[in-house]
Order: sequence, then structure tokens, then C-alpha cells
Amino acid sequence: MPFISQIIGRTVVDSEGDKLGRVEEVLAIQKPRVQHPVLAALVVSRKKEISYYPFSEIAVLFAQVIPLSHKKEELPHYQVKGDEIQVIQDVLDKQIIDTNGIRVVRVNDLELTRVNNEYYIANVDISSLGIVRRMGLGKLADRLAARFDHNPRKSFISWESVELLHDQFMRLKVPVDKLSELHPADIAEILSDMSHIDSGKLLETLDIEHLADALEEVEPDFQANLVQGMSDEKVADVLEEMSPDEAADLLAELPEERSKDLLDLMEGDEAEDVRMLLSYPEESAGGMMTTDIATIRPGLTAEKAIEVLRNSADEAESMFYVYVVSTHQEWG
Repeated sequence: MPFISQIIGRTVVDSEGDKLGRVEEVLAIQKPRVQHPVLAALVVSRKKEISYYPFSEIAVLFAQVIPLSHKKEELPHYQVKGDEIQVIQDVLDKQIIDTNGIRVVRVNDLELTRVNNEYYIANVDISSLGIVRRMGLGKLADRLAARFDHNPRKSFISWESVELLHDQFMRLKVPVDKLSELHPADIAEILSDMSHIDSGKLLETLDIEHLADALEEVEPDFQANLVQGMSDEKVADVLEEMSPDEAADLLAELPEERSKDLLDLMEGDEAEDVRMLLSYPEESAGGMMTTDIATIRPGLTAEKAIEVLRNSADEAESMFYVYVVSTHQEWG
């Protein structure tokens, strides 16, 4: 799959191999009745001099050096019309907002497609792999995708589904719940950059499980701020989904009376674990520990032990240690 990140900063040479400069910008135009913009020109800079070359002059696009089809003195220059999209400046790193104005994701890269010798912007890439590619580590991004069975299509939004605005945003043409599922860390980053009102709107779109995952990615004082306007019943449900140590940290940040009310609303086992953690001083070992650990019974075969650990992988916070206990107890 070709991406715009593979063009940025590349050296451009003429047909004789003489250096013309480096790619500073790529211009695209939106043709009538065509959903996807077509790449129209390379903006090449050299010693503060800017040149515009038609995209049709490119002999080989995705190479370490981008060669053009004619010698420098014979190269035609692209005439800027003023309605072009500056792909690097106007699209990359923009926040995409949904139809209600809530910020959702950031544009990290753009996937291109070739049709009849023209290149079009096909999809917006919102994945972390897009950032890796932007760093010039395209091969590493491919290896990471293959190693972790990452399907990049889950992190793509078709250009047909977005609308380019005239500020730092793009708008999604479909509701936020139609987006591919985001990683909790991405949601947390977005939340940290939003107003209290907008963050509340975004949190309302998440189910309890994803809300708990997102809250675990931010600091407890920010967690407390985010749940301030939620009903006690909803917060209690979220606390039950969080790991006990994270839930205890959040409750410690809330007013004492509300913290007590929330504990009373939580189910018995979850509340008991959290109460136990809250009983320790905050900076003590007990205050920093978790009850979500991996345990197995003695006498298990290696195969059976691995099976037990696989089944409890989602419950245990880490798998650095496995505890063999005489009376097997479920934690968390």
C-alpha cells in the first residue's frame, strides 16, 4: 500500500539525475463528481526556492529518489490555481470531528491508490503505524502490523466519509459510533485535549467497558474530573470494570462521601478488593499493589497451567509473575 508519508522530504531529480530539491508539499485537486482528490503537483524546495512540477512528470514515485521525466530546462511547471488542497499542511495531523462536533481522531497518514496513471487519496490512516511511517520507518510499520496481526483496514477511514474544513479540523460524515474501535490510549489522549463539556459528550458514546479502559489510561485526578458529572450508578459500573488498584486510586480522588456511596453501589467482591486497597496509605506498598494477579494450583501439568493462564489473561494486570497457591483463589 502506498502512503503520502513515503513522499514527504524525498529528494527529487531530473531525468539526468541532477538534484532539483526535496518534496515540501503535495498539491491535490478535487475534481467534479469524483469523491477522492487526485494528486496534481509536487512542491519542491531548494535553497528557499520553490518549484511546482506536475505529478504527471514523475517517472517513479515510490523510490528513495523521485526522478522526473525531463531534464531541468525542459520540465513544465505546474500553474497553481489557488483551489488546491495542500495535503501535508491542510490534511496531515488534523483532528477529525464527528457530526456533533466532538473531536475523535488525528490524521496520521494518507493511503494512496493509482487509477489510470493518476494517484488519488483513498483513505485516511488514523493508526499509530501511520506515525511510525512518518518517522521514515515504513518497513518497521509493516513488520509490526504482521507480527501483531494488525489489520490496517480497521484504522482507515475512506476519504468519502470525511469533509475538509477551513481550520484545524476535518468533519466525519458518519456518526462517531461508525468509526473503527479506538485504542483506550488514543481515547485518553483525545480526552486530555478537550473541554469538559466536549469530553463529557465523547464519554457518553462509550460503553462501560471501553469507558473503564479509557479512564485507566489517564491520571486519577483527571479521572475524577471526567466522572464528576456522571450518575453514581454509572460510575459504580465503571469502577467494577476497572482493575481494583485503578478503581481505588480514582475513589481516593473523589470526595469521601461520594466515594463511600460508590463503594456501597459496587458488587460485593469488587468492592471488597477496593476497600482492602484503600485501607493502605497511598504511598505504601499496599497502596500501590493490585489484587489482579495470576495464580495457579500446585500439581498442574505445564499444559494445564498454560491453559489456566490463558483463560485469566484478561483479568490479571500483568504476567510477569505467576503465583502457585495451595488454595486457588480468583482475584479480580
